[in-house]
Amino acid sequence: LLARSITSAVHELFVGTERIRQGDFSHRIAIASRDQLGELADSFNRMSGSIVHLLHVQREKQRLDDELRFAHDIQKSLLPVEPPRLPGLDIAVLFEPARVLGGDYYDFFALGPGLLGVLIADVSGKDVQAALYMAELKGLMLALSHTERSPRNLLIRVNTMLAAHFDKSSFITMIYAVLDLEAAGVIPRRYAMNWL
Repeated sequence: LLARSITSAVHELFVGTERIRQGDFSHRIAIASRDQLGELADSFNRMSGSIVHLLHVQREKQRLDDELRFAHDIQKSLLPVEPPRLPGLDIAVLFEPARVLGGDYYDFFALGPGLLGVLIADVSGKDVQAALYMAELKGLMLALSHTERSPRNLLIRVNTMLAAHFDKSSFITMIYAVLDLEAAGVIPRRYAMNWL
């Protein structure tokens, strides 16, 4: 009777481990006694439950990683593909964000004959909120840079609009300049009229 009891308990453990090996993490062993074999069966059941929990955590982490990668791709698409190519002017850009998402932003705006707007900005934080603020900043700059030529006035308007609903702990550090490429002698007048 004792041998049959031990053999049966060992067989149950063997069946359980085979079910786990095949991916059935819901399998549990019936605990028939409170001796060492019963404790072993209880330990096996707890281990199976832990594996189920870890698999759930891993799936959730993978889902979040996929969403962050998707958000990163969207954020990256908001940046210029390459800097403008203009005769007499070399522009180089290096963009390496500290994390998957953040508030780093730069852009170039063709404002008219011979005028180039240049923006470099950093939204505080390295998270989804910073990335959303960055996208909002881009929209404002695209809308306002063509109507407001003065960098000072443009920044005042953008600041007023963003400050109205920004989180109190958030801010943007930003520099914006308008380059008059013809006046600076960077491009000749014949290019200045057609470079857009």
